[in-house]
Amino acid sequence: MKAIISRWLLLGLLSGAAFAQQGESAWISDELQTSVSDAPQSSGKYLGSLKAGVPVQILRNSEDGRYVLVQAGELQGWVWAKNIMHSPSVHSQFAEQSRQLNLAQAQHAQLKQVHDAELLSVQELQQALAQSRQQAETARADLLALQRVSANAVEIDRRNRELQARVVNLEQENLQLQHQNSRLQDTGLRRQMLLGGGLVLSGAFLSVIFSLLGRTKRRRQLHDL
Repeated sequence: MKAIISRWLLLGLLSGAAFAQQGESAWISDELQTSVSDAPQSSGKYLGSLKAGVPVQILRNSEDGRYVLVQAGELQGWVWAKNIMHSPSVHSQFAEQSRQLNLAQAQHAQLKQVHDAELLSVQELQQALAQSRQQAETARADLLALQRVSANAVEIDRRNRELQARVVNLEQENLQLQHQNSRLQDTGLRRQMLLGGGLVLSGAFLSVIFSLLGRTKRRRQLHDL
């Protein structure tokens, strides 16, 4: 039993001499929770405890090298030197790796979003290029049609002028026909008015004659009586 204790004490001394330097960063061992006391001895007053893997700041080591004065947040006190290690704890490494993994996943998602946006832009550009090509083909076909039409431009211009002259003549003939129609309508209306007036006068004349004849006939009848 004494041999085991001696080995632990020797390990503590070697650990304190090897890495307990003032202002050095260290971590509490992953294997156990460490008590913090106000003095570098087992009879020191208990101040609190530090969980495994907690980062601490080494202020100084004890004269015998068995204890190390550490600062962890607001807690400051002496802990066993054997409970101090200079590499990050498994817990802190796991947390850092998890943080880096989350960061990598976020970056991957962001890059994927950018890639999808770029892919969409490429597809839109391809569609625009296809439309431009189709429009170019249409323009080329129109140009060929215009070139074929231009070959007969003189004949087309001559025919166009003839048609325009024909249209002018037809418009003039139409105006003349409208004037003639208007004159004929006016003449027919006057004839109807004259005919109607003649009929009215004839009817009045006949009425007068019939009236005179009726009076003469009555006078003769009275005279015979």
